[in-house]
Amino acid sequence: RLHALGPVLDDAVMQTYFQRFQRIAEETGAGEAANSVVIAATGLFGHASAEDWALVAPWTVHMHGKFYDIDDGGDEPSVPVREILKVFVDAGYDGFISSEWEGWHWNTTSLAAEMISAHHRLERGLIDELKAKELR
Repeated sequence: RLHALGPVLDDAVMQTYFQRFQRIAEETGAGEAANSVVIAATGLFGHASAEDWALVAPWTVHMHGKFYDIDDGGDEPSVPVREILKVFVDAGYDGFISSEWEGWHWNTTSLAAEMISAHHRLERGLIDELKAKELR
């Protein structure tokens, strides 16, 4: 239901997301202890579709590529990386992307450097593939 609100374009929508997450936490009996989870859910886990990024893609000069995991196949299972990168490649973006591994919050077994390297391989491969399709 939260996705129906669309992209977070202003503080009012962000506040609505936060209040809804907080209400869910209260209804499930999580109480005050859930506040940090609510803040993380509101800030770390976006609710915009990949296409919503087209609103800002033409003016983007730097990106942060948040990711949570890289599976055995080399993909990010929880972020639509291909779809997001396609929006930016189509808009002509050719700047840098800073990888942000948010999985460190709960994954204590993977090495950060290995996760970042895997994310770099994923994004470089997808960008090369998308640019090659664009040239055809």
